[in-house]
Amino acid sequence: MISLNKEEYFYTFGLVPFETIYFENGELHLLYEHYNRMRRGFKTLKLPFSLPFEKFEEYLRDYITKTNLSFGALRIHFKGKEPIIEEKEIKYDREKYNRGLAIKISKIRKYSHNILNYIKTFNMGLNVIEEKRAKSLGFDTCLFLNEKKLITETAFGNIFLK
Repeated sequence: MISLNKEEYFYTFGLVPFETIYFENGELHLLYEHYNRMRRGFKTLKLPFSLPFEKFEEYLRDYITKTNLSFGALRIHFKGKEPIIEEKEIKYDREKYNRGLAIKISKIRKYSHNILNYIKTFNMGLNVIEEKRAKSLGFDTCLFLNEKKLITETAFGNIFLK
């Protein structure tokens, strides 16, 4: 039997808090909110996270400067105290934005008391499976409801109601 330390155990099961941050012309959108959500994820999982906001921001700005990027999205997570930053493809281009997305409501319900619904981790197998199913039926993505038929999330996107 292989014994994993706490960090390896969490990594093995995808319980690693991460954030994806959109940026344009040097502006990191909603950065403080992303930082707080990541911090909350670590706290919920009872993992250490003592990084101050200023250092979190510095890591991201340094990455943008080194790569000379002006627009995009960055995904950040930590392995121990070391940040792992990578560029993330933005799936929704201007055309999809203008026409809107075709969204299928998943038959799978996200139980409202499941703590994984409230933190952002790499544990997203259900989202992958359901988005693939929606795309096979001609949709762009899927929408999850909870057992009360309230909207919880899409497979991989944010929801804004106007």
